[in-house]
Amino acid sequence: RFRRSQEIQRELEEIEEKRFELDKRHVTARQYLNSFFNDETKKTYWERECLCIVRERTGLQRATDELLMSKRGLTLENERSRAENEYRQLINLPDEHKTIKDKEREEQLIIMIAKLVEAKNNLTLELDQMRLRELQEDECLHHAFQLQGIEQPTTNFHTFDTLKDII
Repeated sequence: RFRRSQEIQRELEEIEEKRFELDKRHVTARQYLNSFFNDETKKTYWERECLCIVRERTGLQRATDELLMSKRGLTLENERSRAENEYRQLINLPDEHKTIKDKEREEQLIIMIAKLVEAKNNLTLELDQMRLRELQEDECLHHAFQLQGIEQPTTNFHTFDTLKDII
């Protein structure tokens, strides 16, 4: 989990660099778009370029969102693992050696573990909802591209299997 957490952090940093470069491209494209308002051919080209940049930025944002969800899932898993280990240590103590604090802590840990499992389930539901929103956004983007006569190329962003990090 620690290694995966480091990988996620590295990927987030790479995405941030790509986002910075895209922002620079977008500023340039907007400037050209505004300067060619009388030339329909060039204006159309820069409108298309802006749409392509929007698509790339959307892909980067989605990747960021999924990585952050993965990171949250790993954090929840670490917390649950620590709580379960502490709980196992407490239940392995003979009853005659357990203090009132130990018994109270056992109960607290059971509640904590249940809350962590619930939080992880909620994270999975949130991911499902996010992906449904993305499908709707994709339809809107696809429509915008069709209006501009732009073919929808496949994105060059790798798809994250976030569920493996969350579940």
